[in-house]
Formats: sequence, structure tokens, C-alpha cells
Amino acid sequence: AVPTLLVRSPDRPIALWVLVMILSFIAIGGLVNGPQLIADPTGEVIGADSISLDRTPIDDWMPVGWFLIVVMGVVPAVIAWGLATRRGWRLAERVDPIRTEHWSWLAVQVMGAGTLVWLGLRFVLIDLKGGPQPLFLLLGLAMVTLPWLPSVRRDLAAFD
Repeated sequence: AVPTLLVRSPDRPIALWVLVMILSFIAIGGLVNGPQLIADPTGEVIGADSISLDRTPIDDWMPVGWFLIVVMGVVPAVIAWGLATRRGWRLAERVDPIRTEHWSWLAVQVMGAGTLVWLGLRFVLIDLKGGPQPLFLLLGLAMVTLPWLPSVRRDLAAFD
């Protein structure tokens, strides 16, 4: 039996696979950098310092590490899985108020908006400029806009 993902791949929109790649990239970054910050809460391991946290309510980088693992690691991986496989997930389907598309359609947009908010908070609170910030701005915007392409909406139309 050939997995459904492989059978449907040629018929799926390129924009959808771009979203899967974006989410996978973010997930890998979260799952790699998060544990490093937990292991070394000073942040030195990734080139950050405690001075950057002066305007935040946290004293070290450990909470950021957990945030990266869960919110920027596991969550985008699950959404990428949902986009790629179109499998159902009852919890996400219950939370989705729209229900005209697969749960991953809304989830990727929420992830994109969350990425933009996270980027804004990093800019305001931690004063991080340059580096990967412009890239994450583009990725966040892509996650918010690409799902609205007609080909992606058709591909993720809710199944009965």
C-alpha cells in the first residue's frame, strides 16, 4: 500500500508544499534551538546574552527554549503533517470555528499570525534586529497569505 501522501503529491498545489516546507523549517529550528537554550539558559550557546532579556519578565533563556520546542517546534510539525496528509484531528476540528476547510488550513494561518506577533515581541522587548528577522517576517506573511490561494483552498476543502 502506497501512502496517500505519495499518491496525491502530483495533484497537490505547489503553494501547499511551500507551506509544508516553511513549517518544517520553523519546526526544525525550534526543535534544535529550544533544547540548546534549556541546556544553557544563559543563551551563550546561540549567541544571545542576558542583557537582551532586561525588558522582559524572564531572567534567563530557559522559558524561551521551552517556547521554541513546543510552539515553534512541535506545533508547526503537526500543522505540516496535517497539510501534507489531510488527516483528521478531532481536537483541532473542534476548535476550528470555520470548518469549511481542513483544520490545517486555519492552523497554518494562526501559526503565521503567531510568528508575526512573536517577531514583533522580539523586536520590541528583546530589540533583536537583523539576523533571521527579515526571513521570519517573510515566512509569517507567507503562512498568512498562501492558504488563501484558490488552489490551496480547493485542496484543503473540508471532507464529509
